[in-house]
Amino acid sequence: MELELESETPQLATEESTAAETDQDKSEFSGSGENGLKHGDSTIVIHPGSLHLRIGLACDSMPKTIPHCIAWRSRNSSDSNIVPWISRPETEHGEAIRMVITSGMIAQRQLGDLHKTNGKFRQATSADQLASLNDIIDGDESDVKSQLQWTDVDTDQPEYVIGEDALYLDPESGYHIIWPISYGELNVSAQPGHTVANISQSLETLWSSAIEKFLDIPKAEFKDYTCILLIPDIFNRSYIRAMMQIILERLNFSAAFLIQESVCAGFGVGLSSVCVVDVGDHKTSITCVEDGISLEPSRITLRYGGRDITRTFSWLLDHISFPYIDCQLDTNVLDTLLLQELKHSYCHMDTDSVGTEEIHFQVRPPASNIVRYSMHVGDERIVPTLAVFWPDMFGLQGDKLLLNGAYRDNDHTDVLDADYIHQTRSKQEESARLAALKKKELANQPEDSMLDESSQRDLDDDMDAGDDPVPPTSSSKNSDGQSNNKKTTLEEKLPSDKLMALDLAIIWSIEQCDNDELKKKMYGNILLVGGGLLFEGVESLLQYRVWLNLPPQYQSTASVNVLTRSKDVDPQYVCWKGGSILSVLDTIGEQWISREEWITHQSRIVREKALFSW
Repeated sequence: MELELESETPQLATEESTAAETDQDKSEFSGSGENGLKHGDSTIVIHPGSLHLRIGLACDSMPKTIPHCIAWRSRNSSDSNIVPWISRPETEHGEAIRMVITSGMIAQRQLGDLHKTNGKFRQATSADQLASLNDIIDGDESDVKSQLQWTDVDTDQPEYVIGEDALYLDPESGYHIIWPISYGELNVSAQPGHTVANISQSLETLWSSAIEKFLDIPKAEFKDYTCILLIPDIFNRSYIRAMMQIILERLNFSAAFLIQESVCAGFGVGLSSVCVVDVGDHKTSITCVEDGISLEPSRITLRYGGRDITRTFSWLLDHISFPYIDCQLDTNVLDTLLLQELKHSYCHMDTDSVGTEEIHFQVRPPASNIVRYSMHVGDERIVPTLAVFWPDMFGLQGDKLLLNGAYRDNDHTDVLDADYIHQTRSKQEESARLAALKKKELANQPEDSMLDESSQRDLDDDMDAGDDPVPPTSSSKNSDGQSNNKKTTLEEKLPSDKLMALDLAIIWSIEQCDNDELKKKMYGNILLVGGGLLFEGVESLLQYRVWLNLPPQYQSTASVNVLTRSKDVDPQYVCWKGGSILSVLDTIGEQWISREEWITHQSRIVREKALFSW
């Protein structure tokens, strides 16, 4: 089983020499100077995902793709490398299985209402009948030994191993696996080894080792290279700052360029107006891009993806008596890989595919005999993929299941940050603001509702103490000097504890665009990227679902078009490909952040140079 996976001397500068120096600075990282680091063979493009790390030189046709994990040797030799990969705490509630079964039945009924291309209705399969067939099936152990081997760590006893080698570690080898990225952010949690410092150390070691091993570039030469880092459209600034510190301070790259994934997707397929639907392993991100700019109001992130489809697939297989009864997704990485392999091989979104099918698979534990299994499956092949349209089927309950608009955390290193300014405002300013507020309130109150003397004295005491009894309001200005009223309104429309169906989320995102003409462009260019929804039939089904829920004013005027393999580029590599194309454009010369600039200004330089709002 394989994983699919400058001079101190003052001088007078002429206008010409100043212009020449400016051009030289701009070309240093842009691609035209004779000795500058600016060509595709000296720029590394890094696309860090929750499941995969895609990394390569900008001149490469395709990136190197490895599991984005690292296993550290544990101080306690009795520790195992068991790590929950597919399971989520949001499913650990009593209603999870009921939500899966109920939503699955709704999806099956909806399927029954669909016509096949021949005009006939689909016929649903019976889970009970399939279960009775599979109950009598046992595994057939062969005499053939599996060719898979555990990763050898006994000889050299390395401090860490990365990528696929980390996945094939013996559970009793004394290593602990860490996935440093989750939901597009640093995987910081209360678990041991998941502090910001530890995750940053894991990322530094993982990226450095991957570049040395797969790109054959010694770490001592990183200073001669530039780096493009792809980041999510909705991001946590403190985590991006940590990644920039890794790239420019620890790995010592000469310069870095930050770019959002959706913008890279547009460049990757050559579309200037596009609605990017990026379905990854942990999350689904939807953003409208116009002329290389990610439109902030249109951004939405749904915290479900490919792993949730795998988990739902596993639940439905158990419902029809999955014959491999020893399958343990929570404690056996190889079983997780097996379920993902089955999902990619047999799951689909083709409404013309009906009936039952007998499938065959093998369980190949390292250095043990191969066990062959067969089983009968029906709509279990399509129903898990339809969970993106009926997300209750994922069985998720909790907070932060959805993010939209301009999500920003505080940046205490940036004196221009709106929240920082508010928190560090002087007491004199606060007292003056409160006095004005109190005066206005008193002027608007009728006499019989005026504050009594004691209450007035209490309020005056609060003002003198500089306390702020009024919390920051949603109408405060953001870092661009614009009101956050719209963002608050959007968050009220989209509560963070409720998931949204994929088709409805796409429509919501497009409807945030400014005008009808732009919206029609977006409906006509819906680009599906990422590896979480690569199933047969996804293009036509997603197109139908969006068309079915179109706002009435567009049903007769707008055409819906879903693109999955535009220009024959694999959807999994579209974003990385766009980043490699961007790296050689002269137009981004001023957006490169040099190591010296970062060390001097830290994240404040990102506000000045980034193509997006920081």
